[in-house]
Amino acid sequence: MHNTINIRTELESAHKRLHAAEARLRWRDEDTGTTHYDGCWRDHYACAMARIAELEADAERERIRLAACGVAALGYHKDGDNIHPDYESASLSDVHRLTAKLERAEAERDALRANAERIRDWVCETKGDLIGVGFFDLVRMLNAPRKEKP
Repeated sequence: MHNTINIRTELESAHKRLHAAEARLRWRDEDTGTTHYDGCWRDHYACAMARIAELEADAERERIRLAACGVAALGYHKDGDNIHPDYESASLSDVHRLTAKLERAEAERDALRANAERIRDWVCETKGDLIGVGFFDLVRMLNAPRKEKP
């Protein structure tokens, strides 16, 4: 797999080689002023143009893969959503893994915040009289169904 920088460098190199090969195959008739080409230049040109098209397609594929990582990082694409196989990448898998980890951490944070609110409410209900309250009392309170505030 090529990265975008290597593709760009190789594309520029292919253009330079194409122009150099064309210059070597071209000759000018001084009598008529007409430029002539060696007969095989068309094959070289066709190969060079095919390689350029291939490199441009690779560069476009890499751009789309990069865009897919951005979309996944924003949370608009989840692991398991359909994506064309050409656009799957290790980087996209890494982004999916990190966003899933973030979602789990956020869910845990929300659960801890809810428990902290329940403890605060319970302490307020007991008016701060926590003498004689043990660990198991707290656990029982956290496992009890939550009362809705009026």
